[in-house]
Amino acid sequence: MPVTTVATSYGYRCELDGALSPAEARAWFEDIKRMVGVKRSYCQLIDLRKSSTHPPDTSAVIQEIMQWNKAHGMQRSAIILASATMKMQTGRMTRNTASENHERFFDASDPGWEKKAIAWLERAVDPDKQ
Repeated sequence: MPVTTVATSYGYRCELDGALSPAEARAWFEDIKRMVGVKRSYCQLIDLRKSSTHPPDTSAVIQEIMQWNKAHGMQRSAIILASATMKMQTGRMTRNTASENHERFFDASDPGWEKKAIAWLERAVDPDKQ
């Protein structure tokens, strides 16, 4: 599967490699549910540096994941992007799911992206206000 999901101190971290099919997105959703378990509060880092845009049926599943996360205790989300196209698609999904308060986007060309993303996730240091 082109998604790796690992537990972290703040919640979980995912790395996507390429576009996901709807079935792969559903399998990813199940991984996230297992990773979250019974936690009441968590954060996520989604690394999309190697990802490409998703077809509409996959985007629908990803929006379902975003809504589930909001309803199940996700506090903050850091999205790492390397392309303008992925930023547009992800931004649209964020708006469609009213997730703007939880999501922050980080440009992979910034050498400090990881440090800033972790500060957002662990300490709520908003990169947009630095």
